[in-house]
Amino acid sequence: MPLTLSALPDDILLQICINLNPNGFLSLVQTCRVLHALVLSDYIWHHINQDLPLDLSSSRDGRLMSLRAPQIQAVVVRALRLDANWRREVSKISCISKMHPPNMVVDMQPLGLNWLVTSYQVRSAIVNISIWRLDTNAKDSSGTISSSCVANIEPENAFSFEAAFEEEGGDTAIISVIGGIDDSQLTIYQLNLRGRETNENTLGTPYLMNSWKIERKSVFYYAQISGSIVAAAIVNILDISCRHQILLFNTGTNVSVMINWPILSEQIKVHVRELPSKIFSSTALPRPPTEEETPSEDWAAAIVDYETTRIRNVEMQISSEPIYLSSLNSFTRNLTFDECQPTHRFSTPPNVTLDPTCLGKTGLRGVWLSHQWNSDEYRLMKGYFPATGNTPSLVVPLQPPELALPFEPHTCRSLYFEEATGRLFVGVHTGDIYILQF
Repeated sequence: MPLTLSALPDDILLQICINLNPNGFLSLVQTCRVLHALVLSDYIWHHINQDLPLDLSSSRDGRLMSLRAPQIQAVVVRALRLDANWRREVSKISCISKMHPPNMVVDMQPLGLNWLVTSYQVRSAIVNISIWRLDTNAKDSSGTISSSCVANIEPENAFSFEAAFEEEGGDTAIISVIGGIDDSQLTIYQLNLRGRETNENTLGTPYLMNSWKIERKSVFYYAQISGSIVAAAIVNILDISCRHQILLFNTGTNVSVMINWPILSEQIKVHVRELPSKIFSSTALPRPPTEEETPSEDWAAAIVDYETTRIRNVEMQISSEPIYLSSLNSFTRNLTFDECQPTHRFSTPPNVTLDPTCLGKTGLRGVWLSHQWNSDEYRLMKGYFPATGNTPSLVVPLQPPELALPFEPHTCRSLYFEEATGRLFVGVHTGDIYILQF
């Protein structure tokens, strides 16, 4: 008598399931009632082999492990639908809404579904930052959502910012701003967005909980936030080797650690997977340490991998739960140095520039404004770049032919694409922000 799949021992079935991708697993459990019971297994959903960007806003701490199987299934099904929609040559836009900031937005980043952080230029070389509360359920007949500016930040000579919740689903936000003279300053703000409720404002008035100003002799040029940890890339342009470092700062304890890497003939692309243990010290300091007081670690203090590349920049990912494209068992402390080819390559017509551009956090999906200089034609484009070479890349116009956008593409000044929710934020020259929901 032949052995059926459902008759296999449970441990073998579990191993089969966690090695499937979500689409394969959902197809498998539809084949019979015995296998369908596996869809309720928390263990499978926590360990399944997937690389989709997931909207974990329903999790109390932003981690997949905090959700039960039915919740994860709903999140994954939503992600699969968004992914399938994006892979189509003509993606469906389910709705378009709008908000009215008073100034043209230079950059923007959503925090969950109900908050948006924007930067805008007040005058030459002066950029301020605003935090907006969004009520996506309250729209007027023109599709304009109810929004209100709840806080403004006026950093010194701001160049760029990064924003994140200290805990997903929490109320505390951290905003790091690179600026200062010659971009030698990192300013970090900690805000309570829930705020204090008053008779006049039952939604609460957000307030600043703390702020830090970190100055170095080197140049800050990139920052990311994971929980209470802020990581910033630094380059010493006065050093003949242009040495790069990563500064880690714990907003809960004022502890700082500097990660050094070897001097290479080429610059490097970095992915930090595990931070040095010193940064998680429970001993709080009264203030952030100075440059001379900050301890240094080499790469042996963290699990990292990196490769040489010909561009002079560094990409960091310190997400508390990054999207892994291979087995965790393959990550070791061994460092490799290999020449790096471009991650994505596609052809464009002659005399075309792409600006602004925005890649999603996975690097697999992107949006940009294409400008054909000969004809002065502007088009919003989208791209899908598979992680493997089995599926061809897709580069097509973003706008469905039957849909008229409420703005002209040439007015686009800034973009932010949130892969996990399928939301594209488009800032135009009038100051308006359009939110396209895919």
